[in-house]
Amino acid sequence: MYRGGIQTGYQNAQQAALSDIANRFAADQYNATNRLNADQFNATGAYNAGAANAANDLAGAGLRMNAANQYANLGQNYFNQLSQQGQLQSYVGAQQQALQQQQDNAAYEEFMRQLNYPYQQQQLRNQAVGMIPIQQTQSTTNSQSPGALDILGTASKFVPFLPF
Repeated sequence: MYRGGIQTGYQNAQQAALSDIANRFAADQYNATNRLNADQFNATGAYNAGAANAANDLAGAGLRMNAANQYANLGQNYFNQLSQQGQLQSYVGAQQQALQQQQDNAAYEEFMRQLNYPYQQQQLRNQAVGMIPIQQTQSTTNSQSPGALDILGTASKFVPFLPF
């Protein structure tokens, strides 16, 4: 009986050991499955997070690009405004230059008028002298001796008549 009790005890111990091994195997399988599921869940979460980050990065890049385009448009608008202001200033400058040229021309014409004034006055005098008839004398020869009146007549031939 002793031998039979040891046998039974050995078999019971063996059964218990196999049961422990099976339980440990089942636990390891369960843990491995759970670990696999967790790893898949983590991988899926990481993928989803990566995809969300990539989408957010892409959206951010789109916003930055939109802002850059708006900034470029603002720069172009500012350049156009400066160009228009430059054209206005050029137009005003041309108007000022034309006005100054007209003033310079008028001053030059006045200077030339004043410069020619004495010549014009002399020309008027010369024309006035031409309007007064010049007395012409006739000479006659006579055989008489010259008298006092004849001397004055002869002298008047040599002295011209001056109106002033």
